[in-house]
Amino acid sequence: MSDLITPTHSESLEKLASLLATEDLIVEHADVPTASFDLKTRKVVLPLWKQMTKTLYHMLVLHEISHAINTPWDEFKEVVDENDADFKDYVNVIEDARIERKIKIKYPGSRRDFTEGYNDLHKRDFFGCVSRDPNSLNLIDRINLFYKLGTRIDIQFTEEELELVDAVDKTVTFRDVLDLAKKIYGFAKEQAETAEQHNLDESSFNQSSDDDDFDDDEYEEGDGDEYDNEDGASSKVYDHEGGSSDLSASTVDEFERNMSQKLIDEDSKVNQYFEIDLTNLDYNEVVVSHKELMKIYSTHLTRTGCMENRLTLWNWFLKKNKNSVNYLVKEFEMKKAADMYARAKSDKTGKVDPNKLYNYKFSEDIFLRNTVLPGSKNHGLMMLVDLSGSMHDNIFGSMQQLVNLVMFCRRVGIAHRVYGFSDCWNRTVQLFNRSNLEDIPKQNLPRRDTNGFEGGSEFHLLEFFNEKMNNQTFTFMAQRLLEAGWSNNDYWTSFRPPELSTLHIPHDLVIRLGGTPLNLALTYMRNMIRDFRKETNSQIVNLVCITDGGSNSLSPAIYHGIARDKETKLQCEFNRYSSQTGFLLNILKKTCNVHAVNFFISGGRPWTLYRESQETNKIYRKNKSITTHNWMGFDDVHTIWGGKKLHGQEVSMDDAKQVKKGALARTMIKMGNNRRSSRIILSKFIDRIAA
Repeated sequence: MSDLITPTHSESLEKLASLLATEDLIVEHADVPTASFDLKTRKVVLPLWKQMTKTLYHMLVLHEISHAINTPWDEFKEVVDENDADFKDYVNVIEDARIERKIKIKYPGSRRDFTEGYNDLHKRDFFGCVSRDPNSLNLIDRINLFYKLGTRIDIQFTEEELELVDAVDKTVTFRDVLDLAKKIYGFAKEQAETAEQHNLDESSFNQSSDDDDFDDDEYEEGDGDEYDNEDGASSKVYDHEGGSSDLSASTVDEFERNMSQKLIDEDSKVNQYFEIDLTNLDYNEVVVSHKELMKIYSTHLTRTGCMENRLTLWNWFLKKNKNSVNYLVKEFEMKKAADMYARAKSDKTGKVDPNKLYNYKFSEDIFLRNTVLPGSKNHGLMMLVDLSGSMHDNIFGSMQQLVNLVMFCRRVGIAHRVYGFSDCWNRTVQLFNRSNLEDIPKQNLPRRDTNGFEGGSEFHLLEFFNEKMNNQTFTFMAQRLLEAGWSNNDYWTSFRPPELSTLHIPHDLVIRLGGTPLNLALTYMRNMIRDFRKETNSQIVNLVCITDGGSNSLSPAIYHGIARDKETKLQCEFNRYSSQTGFLLNILKKTCNVHAVNFFISGGRPWTLYRESQETNKIYRKNKSITTHNWMGFDDVHTIWGGKKLHGQEVSMDDAKQVKKGALARTMIKMGNNRRSSRIILSKFIDRIAA
């Protein structure tokens, strides 16, 4: 049946309660008999039922979120703390009627869910109306059935009771509910006392009759106060007006009993929930500053030398990229200016333009106008670079793209912080400090008992660039990153640009390639981005990740469970690295208002395009790059064909020397296009911030 839902389907419906309640409620699915809502913690608990329809699920959610909206915690707590269980049943029955009426008014479409939901429960006899006469129940039970089942069953009330029933429909506030509950409870007590007195009188009469040798055979069945049912059980004593002399709400107990016996799915997997906390992570514990990197690199350069080859590499890079970066800077300024003028507004100032006075008989437009340009916003860039072993074929090209982007940010004044995420830094420290791993201080990494998950013991964020660097420091770090990219690329593969075929640079021992702790890096971004925004006054922060695969998985507190973020109340299944990435990015987007971008360096069958159409994959194979959206938590995903594509050879003026006159224009256009395509990370970033 397509209308039935399972615990798996229910996970996609958990947002329904928060959306209807217009607040971030905590929603859990658990092995419980019925739905409930904790007014204090703002947590909705929904049952894992077998044979649950969508309308029944919606009815339960609507009922509980109406409690969230309309039931005040402080006043409700007084009832729970200061009154007996019977009176609380009266309050619950009347309050249920009030909050269901209110949610039906707020969301008129919910009336169908309540109608079909209670139809379903009545057919399964959840209120015990099939096995007994509803009119034999006490007043509060009949009120409960009347407002939940309506005309599905015939409920009878005396004229005195009808006044109380009508009053239920007129309750507006929770205080009205309490006042009416006291009134009905008092009325029920009077009925019970009357019934008890009636029983005493009958007992006294029967006793005197026995003394007078009363003949039992003349006593007709059904005239007494108690008789045996067909199953042999003794029924309760009912008064002459109908209704049990017991004050408790038996239909409430019957409902909960049937929930646990008829609907709980014993074979279903019970969700386990645990809380993660990103607010107390100190990123200073894991960040290796660029100054520390420079200090270690100074030792490394002294040992390895080859300064002539290193300078050759840097000059090659500048010759190839400097003019193109300058060109893209001018293109960005023109595009930004054009976009601002396209959004410019021209309004009348209210002052007369003397040059237009002669037109006053023919036109009303004789006033001076003022053109207002929209103010631009400050952009900030937070970048994470993958230093995993699988990047070895693409690390040199990625470093070129990275340095191009930072050069651009420095030229146009965009605040930026660039970090490489690594799980090999302790080995570098061990090598250059000549110490054992046991002697290296342990950083304050996340722990299951405090953060809800664990991270790798050697994780660090290596700071490559920031906007505070002077030109000398930037040049030093840029040279080292290009050399690290070249040596790691050369170490693993034989590919190298033809013009550098004889270049040899010793293998870099400072920046090592290892695992992919992207998810662990994202856990620290919450506090890093907030501080970055304050320091730089960046109004729009773009979180850019350069990766070539999925992240290492974090170790959750519960391997198979649902993680809930302490701050945002967002939750998701946390047992796979891909779901962890999306979950962490959603937290960052909600807490830091970032735009998440992924530059995914791949080959012929990229993971990012598995769910895309064949046409999209065809465009990717033709152009060697494509942009898609909303993948694994990233807003924009730029999938790039790795290898030589990252090095992107340009068409130069030398190539045009032998070109015929008619083809020169096409060659110039090709030059401009190649400037952008060969620096794809920079060009996509420009498109993003200039829009």
